[in-house]
Amino acid sequence: MKLVYIIVTLVLNNTLYAQALSGTVVSNATDVPIANATVFISSTSYGTNTNEQGQYTINNIAAGNYELVVRCIGYETITYKLNANDLPLTIKFKMIVKVTVQDAVIVLPFDDDGWQKYGKQFMEAYIGTTANSLQCSIVNKDVIKFRYNKKTNILEAVATDIVIIKNEALGYTIKHQLEEFSIDYNTKTVQQLGYMYFQPKTNIRKGKQNKYTQHRYAAYQGSIMHLIRCLYKGTYAAEGFVIRDFQLIPNKAKAEAKRAMQAQLKDTAYGLTISSNNNVLRQPDYFEVLTPTPLLHKQLIVHYDADTVNVYLRIPNLLHIEYTNEKQESRYYSTQFLRHKTAFQTTRIQYATEPMDILLTQNGNYAPALAILLNGYMGWEKLGEALPLDYEPILQL
Repeated sequence: MKLVYIIVTLVLNNTLYAQALSGTVVSNATDVPIANATVFISSTSYGTNTNEQGQYTINNIAAGNYELVVRCIGYETITYKLNANDLPLTIKFKMIVKVTVQDAVIVLPFDDDGWQKYGKQFMEAYIGTTANSLQCSIVNKDVIKFRYNKKTNILEAVATDIVIIKNEALGYTIKHQLEEFSIDYNTKTVQQLGYMYFQPKTNIRKGKQNKYTQHRYAAYQGSIMHLIRCLYKGTYAAEGFVIRDFQLIPNKAKAEAKRAMQAQLKDTAYGLTISSNNNVLRQPDYFEVLTPTPLLHKQLIVHYDADTVNVYLRIPNLLHIEYTNEKQESRYYSTQFLRHKTAFQTTRIQYATEPMDILLTQNGNYAPALAILLNGYMGWEKLGEALPLDYEPILQL
């Protein structure tokens, strides 16, 4: 079991720094300050490195719920749940030296030719295939290793260090501590967990900054972050989102035709000809039923008792979402091999496993991170379209 030592001190005497987080990072064994440790708030541009005395300060943290990450080579990574309403805070982190433990479970070795075999698939599933994604590059590809399990038909990527990504379209350097990444070829799903630290480019000319501003604004519109913020505030309809309930109804006629055909297969051994309704067998396994009336905010959002601060999403069946302010990028159709074009950006959201209430935050985040599956346009948008949680959609040119 991983132990983490954290000492929290409330700072109450200075309202000027009401959005500040500060403290020190030391070794748990010796209490000696740790210099150059990275302290950042996951999925934001809030972060810094400790000085020679192990001290850090992060200012001007916007309202919201966050996950603070403390990382240093040779030590176990620390994560800490943070609510900006609790600021200012002074936190002392005691880091534990990382120990390599020989696990009794047999782990598949990494593939020596991993990038040659799986690099393209990984980049498409990790960075994406959007126009912005094409302007992204991984600086240190050597830290990513691959292993493929033939029995499970799952590809796993493991990062031995922070993955550094340059996004030339949005003007960010992303430092990503990739905790988990896998592609399940059976279910055609990608699972990814990690902590991202966004560093905006600085000291750039005005024309270039204007380009970044435009691209960031376009990336935000219709994104999952945009949707979550709108669901939290109850403004999704006014901001262009149309949300309907969606169901998959089993095709009973096809299921019955399959059972009948399987029951008669024994007769083929006696030279008998089996007749089957090919028209029925060609039908889909499920019929898609979309409710014509959009869902109201009260049909999607729940609160617990008198708690009006925490907002939870409850999905009736599946959610069919259209973002009517933008059309789908042409690359979406070509890279996903889609012939049928829809009028607007279309996404379907469903629970990844069992139904649960999903916590939404005002900055556009949700938890648990792996609670839902995104199918369609939002699922197509990967890390190449990612923005920090502290991003504000103000188009200033």
